[in-house]
Amino acid sequence: MISTGSDKNRFRCILYNKISKLSRQQKQFLAENIPQGIGGEPVDLHKWLQAVENNPAKNTLTPTQINSVEELKTRAAATLNAIKRAKERLREVTETMNANYKTCDEDVRLKLQRAYEANAQIISRLTMVFAKFDMVMREQGLLHVDKVSQDQLI
Repeated sequence: MISTGSDKNRFRCILYNKISKLSRQQKQFLAENIPQGIGGEPVDLHKWLQAVENNPAKNTLTPTQINSVEELKTRAAATLNAIKRAKERLREVTETMNANYKTCDEDVRLKLQRAYEANAQIISRLTMVFAKFDMVMREQGLLHVDKVSQDQLI
């Protein structure tokens, strides 16, 4: 039986820290070496080796030992704070994207409106040119058009 004051009866857990700004040599050193202690407490060798073996992202995560419930609460509070900041940033980015979509939609609508107006002007000019062309051709006797009924036009 383990006594309540025994070192084996202490709270210890292994979590992972993200290590994105370390050199390859530093990451390799962390992966290959077992620390003697973390935060003044000896490392639980069995848990450490299990954490190294089960590491889901060996290039970006390294195990770290939590030695008390207070450390775990501090870690949880820091994680919740990071999540809160990430959610706020996501909200800001979403608002910016929505504003950009509205601006983009408005720009596209205005471009389509301008293109429609330009096409309407071109159609109007072409109609006038064809009408004048028709009139000149008739005056010179080069165009003979028989009367066409409405039914034939459809």
